[in-house]
Amino acid sequence: MSAAGHFKETLSPLIVVFSASVMTVFYTLPTILFIAFVYFGDVSKICLMIAILAVFACKMAAELFASSPIALHLKWTIAPLLFFAISLCHVWRFLCCAAILFLMKLGLAKLSENFKSPRPPPGDSLRVLCLGDSFYPYMDGVQTFTTNTIQQLKAMGHEVHVFTSVAGPDKLFGVDVTRGAGMGGNYPGHSLTLPSPALFRALTFRPHLVHLFDTCPIALLTSFVLWLLDIPYVWSHHTRIDHYVQFCPQPAPLIGISVLRAFGTLMCNLCSTHMMVDDAMRNETPWLQSVDDNCKFFWKSGCDVNNFTPEARSEATRQMISGGRPDLPVVAFVGRMAYEKNIKLLPDLIKKFSDAGLENKCRWVIVGSGPADSDIKSQLEGFDNVVFTGRLGKEELAKVYASSDILFNPTVTGGCDLVLLEAQAAGLAVVAPRLPVISIVVGDGVRGKLYEPLNMEDAKRAVLECISDLERLKAPTRAHAEAEFAWDRVVADAVKMYRKALTAPTRY
Repeated sequence: MSAAGHFKETLSPLIVVFSASVMTVFYTLPTILFIAFVYFGDVSKICLMIAILAVFACKMAAELFASSPIALHLKWTIAPLLFFAISLCHVWRFLCCAAILFLMKLGLAKLSENFKSPRPPPGDSLRVLCLGDSFYPYMDGVQTFTTNTIQQLKAMGHEVHVFTSVAGPDKLFGVDVTRGAGMGGNYPGHSLTLPSPALFRALTFRPHLVHLFDTCPIALLTSFVLWLLDIPYVWSHHTRIDHYVQFCPQPAPLIGISVLRAFGTLMCNLCSTHMMVDDAMRNETPWLQSVDDNCKFFWKSGCDVNNFTPEARSEATRQMISGGRPDLPVVAFVGRMAYEKNIKLLPDLIKKFSDAGLENKCRWVIVGSGPADSDIKSQLEGFDNVVFTGRLGKEELAKVYASSDILFNPTVTGGCDLVLLEAQAAGLAVVAPRLPVISIVVGDGVRGKLYEPLNMEDAKRAVLECISDLERLKAPTRAHAEAEFAWDRVVADAVKMYRKALTAPTRY
């Protein structure tokens, strides 16, 4: 290979990655310079006030002309220039800030060409970069989304690349993976991806669009990078992080939620397409409240209706999970044994079914493992109406679902947990908290029963009512799951939102 060819194949990509890292860090230079001028110069309060009003006027004009390409220039070019000019009231200081701002914009515009493909014609296949902390072999609800999104996108003919720090094979379901730096999470196999130049290596895939999965640290930081480089992206929100942080040791709940609200609000407002698996997030998640409603969309959850099916029922499994009483209804809990899943409520409910007159109403099976495992087992030690299976593989889990009658879910932190959909696909009735998206998925008195969140006395009432009307409530669940939750339909909806995000006007 010639020297020029060697440079192009080896050194050129490294220089691009290095340049992107430097440009991203020093894009804040105009702001730093402005602060220095304000600190060392003579800037009046009146000038600052007028400058702020001018910026607000530009932003309001941008909202009024949102469909016009001029809107982005009003917001991101004219507004800062007016701010510099009016507040500094000094020609050479203004020219310094303006010159650096334009140089940065020019540099980023040229740099972004190395990290994104030209927008495709409608109907053409897409190049999608999937980014997050939940990819196979790590197992959780978000991983189910990433796995099925990758597989369905490939089946539709789209090209996919993955960026994460989760350890695993070089190829994931046939697509290439770029792994960045990470630090160990709370669970085995989990890793929190950290900012590193590896992100820019992944972007040399030159995607049409990037899909950020969940509100993880790398998604928050990457949102800013993608905005700077004007790379289209969508952001799907799966977990109620604002609820999860309450289960951290103090002072994390007090400090964490404030930091998340401030940083998350800033980063989420940079994204034009937010996909929420729980529509309640639209108004309840702190950092999404200030995002324009036209940027927030409901993304229906999915499940593997081919794996989770009533045909997976096994008499041997039924005998095992019922503790030798297959004649009684079996109520299953399936999920991670973690306090943020509200698992600590489960022993109280199960103990209620050991009281006189209720001891032969049903049997319980708890499927899963996690940090709260030993605590829950110790609380239920000696009770003969409950069986623990530990964590199960996909096939064994399908047998447990199909061999049970009711799924019980105490969780209020996970939006619409995938276990609700998997249980319905297997033909089970569901007992779950009365939350907005769960009310739609389950339908109180239609495919199960709902109870007041976190209220185990009301949960007992719901379980008993479900047992008394079991066959009617189980009857429509399988058909409902097939019609609503098949992954090909769910990912097809995501592709529609991808194409919508690609129609947003470019900033450079």
